Amino acid sequence: MSDDIDTIRTDVLVVGAGGAACRAAIEASWGGASVILAVKGTFGAIGAIRGAGSTAGGVSDRGGIQFPGMPGIQGFDPKGAPPHKPDQDFANIVQCGLGMTDKKLARIMADRAYGIMTPLVEWSGEIFPRQWGMKSHGVPIIFGLTRILRKTGVEVMEQTMVVDVILEDGRVAGAVAVNEQTGKTIIIECGAVFLGTGGMAGLFKHTTAAPECTGDGHAMAYRAGAEMINIEFKQIFPGTIYPTINHFSAWWFVPHVKIYNSEGEEFIEKYLPDGITLDMVYKQRGKHGPFSVRDSASRYFDLATVMETKAGRANKHGALYIDLTDPRVKDPLKQARGEYFYYRGIRYLEEPMEYNICFHCSNGGIYVDENAESTVPGLYAGGETAGGMHGANRMAGHMLGASQIFGAIGGRHAAGTTAGRSKPAPSAASVKAALDMVEELRSMNNGAKPLAVATDFKQLTWNNLLVHINQELIEEAIGGIADLASGEARNMDVETPKDLVQALELRNMLCGGELVAKATEMRKESRGDLFRIDYPDRDDVNWNRVIVVNRDGDAPKFETRVIDPDWPASERAEDMGAVRWG
Repeated sequence: MSDDIDTIRTDVLVVGAGGAACRAAIEASWGGASVILAVKGTFGAIGAIRGAGSTAGGVSDRGGIQFPGMPGIQGFDPKGAPPHKPDQDFANIVQCGLGMTDKKLARIMADRAYGIMTPLVEWSGEIFPRQWGMKSHGVPIIFGLTRILRKTGVEVMEQTMVVDVILEDGRVAGAVAVNEQTGKTIIIECGAVFLGTGGMAGLFKHTTAAPECTGDGHAMAYRAGAEMINIEFKQIFPGTIYPTINHFSAWWFVPHVKIYNSEGEEFIEKYLPDGITLDMVYKQRGKHGPFSVRDSASRYFDLATVMETKAGRANKHGALYIDLTDPRVKDPLKQARGEYFYYRGIRYLEEPMEYNICFHCSNGGIYVDENAESTVPGLYAGGETAGGMHGANRMAGHMLGASQIFGAIGGRHAAGTTAGRSKPAPSAASVKAALDMVEELRSMNNGAKPLAVATDFKQLTWNNLLVHINQELIEEAIGGIADLASGEARNMDVETPKDLVQALELRNMLCGGELVAKATEMRKESRGDLFRIDYPDRDDVNWNRVIVVNRDGDAPKFETRVIDPDWPASERAEDMGAVRWG
């Protein structure tokens, strides 16, 4: 074992540097706790550089934020409607969740949003006062949060990957981390850990998320024994994948658009069943940005795209084409949208866009309570790393909102339970288990590089677990993940600190991938953003239940629970089908 190990102490360790992590660190510091913020990459980095997560990914021309009290333009607000009200927002969250939402957490979202979100207007300076979002998605949020955080006593540890949480007597006692530049191992003794590491989008080949979102928090929490909820549900969007990665919603489903493959063939109609027309697909798909099976026809755009790609008819970049160059195409937001996309190299009114279907963010995650605390005492989560406040679909902007709401709540509570209090130091045996795992990876010197193994893994999950899903494909994914975990991932070439970090990320990806695949296999229905072509209908009789998973020895244990006993009796007649909810 390497002797190059540092030990440091703090009250609260916050992992990540996106919206949830930064807000948690700020609030914990204001609560009187000593705080360390551990960041993969460079703190406050914007765009594709590691360091500020998907909040600062900047992959959208604008982004929503859940903010009752500000006028809204979607959900159940017609144009010119009065400001959101908490009761309305709560009802929308529940409807969008399709029975998979923890109402206690949804109520917190709706009731506490205004007070927690309001400071962002001052801190960030760019949240539109008469609309629901801000330019470049969450970039202004990170500008504001990092500026405020630097005025606190938070110690920022850049280029630091937290590897595992350490428990003592069943509660958090610390964590083990690795310096990304030197490979040095670090032991962090603390009384609480807040996980704000983003979602599991990095497990899939095509994603609009930041590159550091490799499911680290989910995997660490699972290994620590925390419960996970709704991990089979993921938000899926079309996005440009070349020359730059950009999320885009449903604005381009307009008359005279053409969607075709690398051979110039318009392909969607050949995947449509009897009774479904291309016009129906476009009309329904244009009402919501995320993929969803809550309507009858919109799913076939996403399904056709994935199947056409798997059939080998994407271009050399893995892309298909959306063509808006017909002069008859009308874009009502041409000026604002054009400025953003042209800056990003996407001249969408002059040449076809190269697109595919992308994992955007996780709807499920670590199951937290009203204090943002998991089922493991002292282990907190927020943003995409947490679950329960969303369901099978979620309202647009509510993930950015959740990052601030549960980041603030978790940071405050963690400070209240640790600041000025004695904390049990982790035992030598608890520390040794985590250190041994790091040393095992560090000592590998044969086989492929971790990045190459991760590339194979991401292709497998995108092919089998994103949109085109059935039992055969799920079994192929489960078997393939197991083969990688026991084969190539056990014998890699780990030569540099960068290799070590990528090997640690791959470890988390394999863990998360197994959990997602097995939860998907268990849910034998289609609901929200999960579409199983072998079980195409929603089954409220048998599956009005969430799937909860935690660790049982060396294997995952899955169980189901009714979390919204009022569903589907409380479902509104139109089921949000006539409005833009995302």
